[in-house]
Amino acid sequence: MRKLIIFVICCILVVSNGINSYAAENNEQKFYVVINDEEIVFEGDNYVNPETGEYFYWKDASRGTDKTFEFKIRYSVQSSSFTIAGSSAIVRSMGEIKDFNGNVLSAYTSQRYEVGLSGASSASFEPLVGYQTSYLFNAISGGSYRVTIRNPIDLRNVDAYLEGYGSITSN
Repeated sequence: MRKLIIFVICCILVVSNGINSYAAENNEQKFYVVINDEEIVFEGDNYVNPETGEYFYWKDASRGTDKTFEFKIRYSVQSSSFTIAGSSAIVRSMGEIKDFNGNVLSAYTSQRYEVGLSGASSASFEPLVGYQTSYLFNAISGGSYRVTIRNPIDLRNVDAYLEGYGSITSN
């Protein structure tokens, strides 16, 4: 009887350890976005907040482009991860500060915002609002990266958004 009890306990430990390992692996593989440096959202590749109108979408990439994206944020967003195939990547971005009706706010035309890649290697650049800007990043081929977009002016208390688009092309 004692051997049977020990056998049952060992079986329970083996099964529970396997479940814990499986759960840990699944959590590591989940996609997420980080919004406004605090909110982590597990909703696949895209983030949408219907209450605030904020979003980050991965779009279908055109030929020769690894990834394209669109964003509308009040402060910051970090994308889900993706892989860069080459040893460098060109990141293009265009953003404008708009009111809730989609009108460009001219008071912010000299404003800069930050676009960065973080992961196996990290770097960022600061495009001027209203102009498409490109930046060449050194990358590690096959490395996992995330796009981060941050507006130095926190628009959460202002009736405005940083809205734009971009692309990532590996070389």
